[in-house]
Amino acid sequence: MVIMDLEKGRKKVIVNTALMFVGQFASKVLVFFFVPFYTSVLSTAEYGISDLLITTSNLVYPFFTLMISTAILRFCLDKKEDPSKIFSVGFWIDLFGFVILTIAAILVFPRFMSKEYIPFFMFYYLADAINALLLNYLRGLNNVKMYSLAGVINTALLIIFNLLFLLYFKFGVKGYLLALILSTGSVDLIICYKAKIWKKIYMPWKIEKTLFKSMFNYCLPLIPNQMSWWISNSSDRYVMRYFRSPGELGIYSVSYKIPTIMTSIGGIFTGAWEISAVEDFGTEKNRKFFSEMYNNYLHLLVILCTIILIFLKPLALLLFKKGFYGAWQYVPVLLYATLFNCMCGFVGSIFTAARKTNSIFVTTVLGALTNIVLNFLLIPSYGAQGAAIATAFSYFVTFISRLFLSRKIISLSINYIKDVIVLGALFLAVICSCINELWCFIICGAVIIFEIKYIFRICKFLWKYIMHKINKE
Repeated sequence: MVIMDLEKGRKKVIVNTALMFVGQFASKVLVFFFVPFYTSVLSTAEYGISDLLITTSNLVYPFFTLMISTAILRFCLDKKEDPSKIFSVGFWIDLFGFVILTIAAILVFPRFMSKEYIPFFMFYYLADAINALLLNYLRGLNNVKMYSLAGVINTALLIIFNLLFLLYFKFGVKGYLLALILSTGSVDLIICYKAKIWKKIYMPWKIEKTLFKSMFNYCLPLIPNQMSWWISNSSDRYVMRYFRSPGELGIYSVSYKIPTIMTSIGGIFTGAWEISAVEDFGTEKNRKFFSEMYNNYLHLLVILCTIILIFLKPLALLLFKKGFYGAWQYVPVLLYATLFNCMCGFVGSIFTAARKTNSIFVTTVLGALTNIVLNFLLIPSYGAQGAAIATAFSYFVTFISRLFLSRKIISLSINYIKDVIVLGALFLAVICSCINELWCFIICGAVIIFEIKYIFRICKFLWKYIMHKINKE
């Protein structure tokens, strides 16, 4: 019975992953191939400015949304409350937060942000906040098809607007921001129309106070948690802006584009996984399912990281134009950082499934503090490479602390010795990629051989599932 349930669980994850891959691959990975276009039409300084505006939007997001979109996903998956009321809680909190942010933008923002960029900042924030609300609502209802379609439409519009504003009108950094705003905003309107969102919004006084309270209690630890993630992900930009030049910041920012491959695939898997992780949580079947997915996911990330390291130089030549080519030297360390970042997300799903978001907050703060200290120690002397090392170490600290605390909730079956060996070998390959390319290839080849079992296992399972679907049709 447990074996049948595990097989059913695997199939559900694969189906959701495949559907989300369509949408997220379109919206993230295909846009990734637009990097050569961006690096050819924007200067390093312009790219740095746009990245800083987006980073600042991510900074204020948790304070003015209260991270309510995460609660919408979790509470909808429980199927204990009316989904329309759950969405309404998020809608009113987001609306109130945007009003407060608008007042702050008028009174405070001109002191540290150029006035010409404030409207772009505000509209980008609004489109992004609404998008998070709507997409998590769709995922909570298990409407993965519409979720995926939204990603495809977003990509198509983003490419069109990029070509229009950057290539034809030559608006520069403002055109880049405008393309992001219009593509995301258009998708928001389409989802609202298709899902008839206006029919699902209750007035605040018609929603039970207990639901407000439960969702708020769930979100409260996630606000400082998201702030801590922002510190780990983005504080290095501000420290670099203080100690280094805008050009170096732009080069460092674009170096993140190659690790985006892993981030996108990891995000697709985690997004699909979160839908299944809640089911039968705490049972022996669920424990075995978590353990199997943990091992497969970790080794999938190792394989991806290794393959990207092997083809790093050709990728850099293809993607980084003009003065951006030097960004390749920061990619290996950032790839290693991304691996641990993805694993943090997976282990974090244990805490969200158990509704123990306090543990997520504690572990993220630990990583953020590590990141801040290392940023100020390393960036003044080592620049962008120091920032990359600080990021990698902070993600590693967060991952290890989450893995340790998760044992109090669920005991995963993990072969620690094997994991340490493969992660250690990958670490050596990362070091050699910047020192001795030949040794990097040799070590990467050894890692691929070591991982051959997982490569065959993943391919075999995918093949069996595809053939099953073909025979069924």
